[in-house]
Amino acid sequence: MINIMKKTIIGGCSYSHGNNSYGKYLNEKYGYDVTFLTFPGQSNTTTIYKLYNHIYNNNIRNSFIICQLTWLHRFGVYSNILKNWVDYQPNAINKIPLYDTKKDFIDFSFDLEKTKLNFDDFSIKTKTFFGDNNDMYEMQKMYKLYLKYHYDESETFNYLLYQIDTFESFVNNRGNQIFFLYWPTLENTQITELSKRNFLKIENEYSLLQWSTKTNLLDGKSSHLSNNGHEILGEIIYKYIKQNYNE
Repeated sequence: MINIMKKTIIGGCSYSHGNNSYGKYLNEKYGYDVTFLTFPGQSNTTTIYKLYNHIYNNNIRNSFIICQLTWLHRFGVYSNILKNWVDYQPNAINKIPLYDTKKDFIDFSFDLEKTKLNFDDFSIKTKTFFGDNNDMYEMQKMYKLYLKYHYDESETFNYLLYQIDTFESFVNNRGNQIFFLYWPTLENTQITELSKRNFLKIENEYSLLQWSTKTNLLDGKSSHLSNNGHEILGEIIYKYIKQNYNE
């Protein structure tokens, strides 16, 4: 039997990151021993890879893993220059999602031509590496070409399912337990696939962006949860774990 109160590891992007996140709430109110492997702008590939490395290198067992997944068009790859993983993402056109109540539709569009790089712990050093040369431009150009010629949302989602299934088997084989959070909006076929797996569902929504936008739990400045939103999500996660997993 796993004591999930003892060790909880959270991976994800900015939606799960910060001093006021749902993970902090789980720690302060319910005494969860939380390790954060989150970072703003992080891709799904980097999130899963960091969780895998942490579990493998530290021989993590008898722990609970929360894996928060994000936008499919984010691209994570190892940088030989920075000796670290780098994540690429486009800049959002509208920072705050728009909810059409009549159509029950969340509009949160992106301009795939506008790119942004996330350098993780090396963000302060980017000028050292890229200040006066074309390396930064070449990396941004590479990402734009990837989006233009290679990116396909359906196939990227299918590959994510493979990553999820493989990673979950690894986690369970080491005596841990896991469930997933999915933030972006979803197509019907994607919802069907998530329903077959260990994803948190809130008020009939697998998309946490869909749920939080409809319930007015955003911070008013972006697609991120407000402090109250994180507290409510933390309470929902606590009850979900209590109902579905052994302690």
